[in-house]
Amino acid sequence: MKKVILVLGVVFLFAACKKDVPQKQLTVNVTPEVGGSVTPSSGTYAMGSTVKLTATPSAEYVFKEWTGGFTGTTNPANVVMDADKIITAVFEKREYPLSLTILGSGTVKEEIIKIASSATNYKSGTTIRLTPQPSAGFQFKKWSGDDTTSKTPLDLVVSKPINLTCTFEKMAITSLKVENLLDTLIISKKHKYIVKGIYSNGTTIDLSDSV
Repeated sequence: MKKVILVLGVVFLFAACKKDVPQKQLTVNVTPEVGGSVTPSSGTYAMGSTVKLTATPSAEYVFKEWTGGFTGTTNPANVVMDADKIITAVFEKREYPLSLTILGSGTVKEEIIKIASSATNYKSGTTIRLTPQPSAGFQFKKWSGDDTTSKTPLDLVVSKPINLTCTFEKMAITSLKVENLLDTLIISKKHKYIVKGIYSNGTTIDLSDSV
């Protein structure tokens, strides 16, 4: 009988000690909500225990950092539950470079016409518009690289690194226009023409190849 009482006493003592271990609450948030997930997402843990948090990004997202009750960029992260903790896993859209090469003379205007749903490098899902702007005497000819169309402006949805070449070509002069306040003279380039400049002393210079 004494043995039974002793055993029961030990059981009750063990249960009482176990009950006395403080419990701490872990709450995990994700931002943006579509950016990914964390396991475990929440729970109650014994004081001083270590919880391993693993952040898993969604497609086209990357894990950036932990904020709140735990900070850093380590993933997975070992969190010591020495207090109630609210931790946020921060994800961000992947960024892809746009490499643009220009052949000929001109520029390309870059415009973001649609920002990626969560939000040089553009975030994944961003729509950009590229508009060729040729210099005087040049015209847009084509795109080459990751896009081979001649469409202008060109709208692209960024979902990977992009390499493009914009080619401008020099336009041929088809005629000459000579004018003053009263008269206008147009000379067709259909036939060879000779243009001469006259100096103040009466001598001349052939300018045919420079106009």
